Amino acid sequence: LTKFNFYKTIDGGVTWDTLSDSFPEGFNEIDEIIVKNSDPNVLWMTENRWGDGVSVLRSGDGGLTWVNISEGLPDAPMLGIVQNELNTNVEELYACGYYGVFIKMGDLPWALFNEGLPNVNCYRLDIYYNGENSMLRVGTHGRGLWQSNLYSTAAGPGTWIGAEDDNWHNPDNWASSEVPVLSTNVTIPSAVPHLPKITYGMGVCNNLTLLAGASL
Repeated sequence: LTKFNFYKTIDGGVTWDTLSDSFPEGFNEIDEIIVKNSDPNVLWMTENRWGDGVSVLRSGDGGLTWVNISEGLPDAPMLGIVQNELNTNVEELYACGYYGVFIKMGDLPWALFNEGLPNVNCYRLDIYYNGENSMLRVGTHGRGLWQSNLYSTAAGPGTWIGAEDDNWHNPDNWASSEVPVLSTNVTIPSAVPHLPKITYGMGVCNNLTLLAGASL
């Protein structure tokens, strides 16, 4: 990896092939590349450039082709990217740059993930893995190091994550892997891959909260 070129080896470094020709037209100045923990053919790459409509790219074939997945991001450089390896149901990504930290869940657009973070340039991201106490950490320009709960582990019992489908009764769609009962306080956020669908009399809970942008 250089500023303008991306090289790949599949024989331990004996030979190298350049994959830069596969970049979308206009893409320039690579900042960071990461590889999916469970699939070496899935890559994400960030670009350090303003005003070209590309901030993050994804490849599903080891870098032979790339798709622009920048929807929801400002048209500005993204300087860091990380995948939450604990989430095996959906690709949970975090990216950072001059406008803070953003989150992407599956095929949803990126959304701000800035609560409690000062208005500051963010340069690098990493995840400290410690089970349910895992933390997202971000390095800033002049404001030190900050950390936050991960979105998926911060979600408590009764929080809909919609990882698989829109089925209220699928345990994998709930943060606690348990379908709500009459005593459960339920929260439906908007930044999830699937919003729930329910027919009259088919679901129960104690209290239901729909966050901004969510629906039922």
